[in-house]
Amino acid sequence: MAMIVYYKLVNRFNRRGWPELLACSNQRMMLACRIKDEETYIKHRNLLKQYGFIDFTSGKKGSPTKYSLKINTGLNRGISPSEMPSVLPSELPSETPEPKRKALIHKTKKRVCTPKVCYAERVYMTEPEHEKLIAEFGTDAVDWMINKLDTWKGANGKPAKDRGSDYLKIRNWVVKAYEEDAQKKGTSRQQSRAANIVKLAKADCPNCHGTGKVKLKDEFTGQNIEYTCDCCKIDQ
Repeated sequence: MAMIVYYKLVNRFNRRGWPELLACSNQRMMLACRIKDEETYIKHRNLLKQYGFIDFTSGKKGSPTKYSLKINTGLNRGISPSEMPSVLPSELPSETPEPKRKALIHKTKKRVCTPKVCYAERVYMTEPEHEKLIAEFGTDAVDWMINKLDTWKGANGKPAKDRGSDYLKIRNWVVKAYEEDAQKKGTSRQQSRAANIVKLAKADCPNCHGTGKVKLKDEFTGQNIEYTCDCCKIDQ
């Protein structure tokens, strides 16, 4: 910074024809050196004087600071080599440079788009979304909701794949419509889930495989006799 102040002073002496004294305010010099803080400018100006590059008389209000060069430029004679400064302006101590801050790089996470499956003519959602609905409401209830949404979109002229999420539409208002319809029919959500659990249990039955009937062969007559499966008596 002191080197910049020195070169700006030399430039002004050169433009003025190398006078013995140069009057210039601190504000002009700060503007030329692009220094915002006056204390910083005065600090480096004093360093130049301390090392014998310049001399100055501080100004007062209405009277700017007067500078004089102490280096033999070839035009201002009368300075012996012994009076020349022993260091160059570039060798003057400077402020410790601030560490360069690393530019912040905003890494954008790549979104993994899960493909949507068509569950009705106008209803699309991902498999995880469909599985969440089934786990919470049951298969029959979800089928009713999908048909309700599909009918509504067709009646209102909505496109098959609009910007909104069909899963969120079901969550927002189709569920309420289903619950109101279930209350009218006397069927609650808990009953629907219970029926879904029974249905799944029947399907997993190793005896009847969901049919509710077991055929056993009579050892004496050799005829096949149908019996009601024990695991399926829960809904009787």
